[in-house]
Amino acid sequence: MIGSDDWLGFDCKSTGDTLTRAFEIGCPIGVVCAATAFAARIGLFEDREHTSNGFEFLREHAGDYPGSQHYVSSSSAVSHRNLVTASGLAALTFSREYLKLVKGDTPFDEERYFAVYSEER
Repeated sequence: MIGSDDWLGFDCKSTGDTLTRAFEIGCPIGVVCAATAFAARIGLFEDREHTSNGFEFLREHAGDYPGSQHYVSSSSAVSHRNLVTASGLAALTFSREYLKLVKGDTPFDEERYFAVYSEER
Protein backbone atom coordinates (compact mmCIF):
# COMPACT_ATOMS: atom_id res chain seq x y z
CA MET A 1 0.00 0.00 0.00
CA ILE A 2 1.70 3.15 -1.20
CA GLY A 3 1.77 6.27 0.92
CA SER A 4 -0.67 9.08 0.26
CA ASP A 5 -2.63 11.45 2.46
CA ASP A 6 -5.73 10.07 0.70
CA TRP A 7 -5.52 7.10 3.10
CA LEU A 8 -6.14 9.34 6.10
CA GLY A 9 -9.86 9.67 5.39
CA PHE A 10 -10.23 6.53 3.28
CA ASP A 11 -13.00 4.25 4.46
CA CYS A 12 -13.82 1.60 1.89
CA LYS A 13 -15.13 -1.63 3.39
CA SER A 14 -14.44 -3.74 0.30
CA THR A 15 -10.78 -2.60 0.17
CA GLY A 16 -10.38 -3.36 3.86
CA ASP A 17 -12.03 -6.76 3.46
CA THR A 18 -9.82 -7.64 0.48
CA LEU A 19 -6.62 -6.67 2.30
CA THR A 20 -7.65 -8.49 5.45
CA ARG A 21 -8.50 -11.66 3.51
CA ALA A 22 -5.22 -11.53 1.55
CA PHE A 23 -3.34 -11.15 4.81
CA GLU A 24 -5.24 -14.03 6.43
CA ILE A 25 -4.28 -16.43 3.62
CA GLY A 26 -0.62 -15.50 3.90
CA CYS A 27 -0.04 -12.87 1.24
CA PRO A 28 2.80 -10.52 2.14
CA ILE A 29 1.56 -7.01 2.76
CA GLY A 30 3.66 -3.85 2.60
CA VAL A 31 2.35 -0.61 4.06
CA VAL A 32 4.17 2.70 3.99
CA CYS A 33 3.58 6.24 5.21
CA ALA A 34 -0.06 7.38 5.56
CA ALA A 35 -1.38 4.02 4.33
CA THR A 36 -0.44 2.73 7.79
CA ALA A 37 -3.42 4.68 9.20
CA PHE A 38 -5.87 2.70 7.05
CA ALA A 39 -4.08 -0.57 7.85
CA ALA A 40 -4.33 0.21 11.56
CA ARG A 41 -8.05 1.01 11.32
CA ILE A 42 -8.83 -2.31 9.59
CA GLY A 43 -6.87 -4.32 12.14
CA LEU A 44 -3.78 -5.41 10.18
CA PHE A 45 -1.56 -4.52 13.12
CA GLU A 46 -3.58 -6.39 15.73
CA ASP A 47 -0.92 -9.02 16.44
CA ARG A 48 2.13 -7.75 14.58
CA GLU A 49 5.00 -5.37 15.18
CA HIS A 50 4.71 -2.32 12.95
CA THR A 51 5.88 1.24 12.49
CA SER A 52 4.62 4.37 10.76
CA ASN A 53 5.24 8.10 10.52
CA GLY A 54 5.14 8.11 14.33
CA PHE A 55 2.96 6.67 17.07
CA GLU A 56 1.11 9.95 17.56
CA PHE A 57 0.45 10.06 13.80
CA LEU A 58 -1.27 6.67 14.00
CA ARG A 59 -3.21 7.62 17.14
CA GLU A 60 -4.41 10.81 15.44
CA HIS A 61 -5.59 9.03 12.28
CA ALA A 62 -6.53 5.57 13.58
CA GLY A 63 -7.50 6.23 17.19
CA ASP A 64 -6.92 3.48 19.73
CA TYR A 65 -6.37 0.88 17.03
CA PRO A 66 -6.03 -2.88 17.64
CA GLY A 67 -2.38 -3.76 18.09
CA SER A 68 -1.17 -0.33 19.14
CA GLN A 69 0.89 -2.03 21.85
CA HIS A 70 2.99 -3.60 19.06
CA TYR A 71 4.12 -0.23 17.65
CA VAL A 72 7.90 -0.01 17.12
CA SER A 73 9.52 3.40 17.00
CA SER A 74 11.95 3.00 14.10
CA SER A 75 13.46 5.15 11.37
CA SER A 76 13.78 1.98 9.25
CA ALA A 77 11.18 -0.48 8.02
CA VAL A 78 9.80 -3.08 10.41
CA SER A 79 9.09 -6.59 9.13
CA HIS A 80 7.07 -9.09 11.15
CA ARG A 81 5.28 -12.22 9.92
CA ASN A 82 4.38 -11.25 6.32
CA LEU A 83 3.93 -7.56 7.14
CA VAL A 84 6.37 -4.78 6.30
CA THR A 85 5.69 -1.25 7.50
CA ALA A 86 7.66 1.98 7.24
CA SER A 87 7.46 5.71 7.53
CA GLY A 88 7.46 7.77 4.37
CA LEU A 89 11.19 8.38 4.91
CA ALA A 90 12.25 4.72 4.84
CA ALA A 91 11.74 3.78 1.20
CA LEU A 92 15.02 1.88 0.88
CA THR A 93 14.64 -0.36 3.92
CA PHE A 94 10.94 -0.79 3.11
CA SER A 95 11.66 -2.07 -0.41
CA ARG A 96 14.50 -4.29 0.84
CA GLU A 97 12.34 -5.92 3.54
CA TYR A 98 9.42 -6.40 1.16
CA LEU A 99 11.65 -7.97 -1.49
CA LYS A 100 12.91 -10.41 1.12
CA LEU A 101 9.30 -11.49 1.72
CA VAL A 102 8.30 -11.96 -1.92
CA LYS A 103 11.52 -13.29 -3.45
CA GLY A 104 10.57 -16.94 -2.95
CA ASP A 105 13.41 -19.17 -4.14
CA THR A 106 14.99 -16.40 -6.19
CA PRO A 107 18.49 -15.53 -4.96
CA PHE A 108 18.64 -12.08 -3.37
CA ASP A 109 21.95 -10.45 -2.51
CA GLU A 110 20.72 -8.16 0.23
CA GLU A 111 24.08 -6.48 0.82
CA ARG A 112 24.58 -5.69 -2.86
CA TYR A 113 21.00 -4.39 -3.20
CA PHE A 114 21.44 -2.11 -0.21
CA ALA A 115 24.82 -0.87 -1.42
CA VAL A 116 23.60 -0.04 -4.92
CA TYR A 117 20.36 1.68 -3.97
CA SER A 118 21.63 3.50 -0.90
CA GLU A 119 23.57 5.71 -3.31
CA GLU A 120 20.19 6.87 -4.74
CA ARG A 121 21.16 6.26 -8.36
